[in-house]
Amino acid sequence: MKKLLFVIIVLTVTVAIADPMFLITEPNTAFSLKLYNTGIQINLFKCFFYTTVPVDTFIGNTDRPELIKAVISTESSFFIHAVSPVGAMGLAQLNQITCTELGVSNAFNPWESVEASKRYLNTLEKRFGNVEKALAAYFEGPTRVASQGPSENGLSYAKKVLSKENRMKYESPLIRDVFVISPYFELGDEFSVGCYGAFSIMGLVDFEGNVAYGRDFQHTAKIYPRLNHNFAPVIGEENGSLLLGFSYQSVPDYGLEVAVNTSNLSFQINGFFRLWDFRFTLAMSGPKFYAGVVK
Repeated sequence: MKKLLFVIIVLTVTVAIADPMFLITEPNTAFSLKLYNTGIQINLFKCFFYTTVPVDTFIGNTDRPELIKAVISTESSFFIHAVSPVGAMGLAQLNQITCTELGVSNAFNPWESVEASKRYLNTLEKRFGNVEKALAAYFEGPTRVASQGPSENGLSYAKKVLSKENRMKYESPLIRDVFVISPYFELGDEFSVGCYGAFSIMGLVDFEGNVAYGRDFQHTAKIYPRLNHNFAPVIGEENGSLLLGFSYQSVPDYGLEVAVNTSNLSFQINGFFRLWDFRFTLAMSGPKFYAGVVK
């Protein structure tokens, strides 16, 4: 019964991989298996981390810049697109609720993320009277600390950050991001091979591209200017034809992208959702569709 349920889920999901945010925020992704109406496709994923600019670039004026660096180090290891299992995002690991409270539209934008972290810590320190409780509240939430006091885990987190603060006086770490490459092959009505790539520029604009060769050469490129950490318009090309659409993601749980080829008015619908440790996917592009699983 469980196997039957698994097959039904894989074949009937209504959301899929498209927006590069999915892979950029999941650098441990290893492979995907996609079942097409015309065959099967297997993708392998390789993520390459690279460093960009010093984190001090985004910190600006503050009384304790080393503390901010220590928080970022502990929260995200200076990875711009870090996402926790519960949905905390970016360098400072802000969740959706905190982003709304602090007026953060794009938690993957390092300028917004670091500035919000500074304001948030300052507010917490004023509320709780000392930096140790403020850090505990940053970690486990101010409501919990206000009602029950900091837990052992919260105090342990605070001590970890404070121990790093001294070291940060002599360090200026570089922030990190990731470039994703995914070679694949497809078997079915025809045999084809291809490669997909995705990267982001400072969490502000994401890019993806795909090239494939089977009976003929095909190529796609898309740009995703981030209006916020959930939504981006899509502008691109598919074999020389203009693509227009939108993408909505609530990482790490689900996402949906819709685009239209302006030459033939065909639609592309892609999405994904998370269940257990897997991402289930489905996409449709003209007469072609697939369902799959990503691990």
